[in-house]
Amino acid sequence: MNYTDIISVVLTGLVVVFLALILLIIYFSIQGKLFSQKTTNVKKNVTPAKSKAQNNVQAVTSLPQVDSDEDEVVAVISAVIASMSLNDGKTYKVKSIKPAKNISSVRSAWAMAGLHENTTPF
Repeated sequence: MNYTDIISVVLTGLVVVFLALILLIIYFSIQGKLFSQKTTNVKKNVTPAKSKAQNNVQAVTSLPQVDSDEDEVVAVISAVIASMSLNDGKTYKVKSIKPAKNISSVRSAWAMAGLHENTTPF
């Protein structure tokens, strides 16, 4: 083989690889935009309050009615929201706290086993 054949094969291979990578990047960016639209509804329960006072966390006077076991969960969620307001200077308040959907009804047993296996620490 002469050098022109070798150079043409190498250049053709590089072009094919980079075109495939560009197509994969476009495909995954479209997938990301489609699936990120489903998760934007999660932020509806926590909204900035109307007050303009900075670094001031409003006391939540009307928490939703919860069981005694869930009091700790409400306290943790309120603490996280309070720390969010300290970081960005806005004031937030809890409007409602709803439990998430049952994950086992969304995913099959095989998917849950794979998820557990892949996310379990060493």
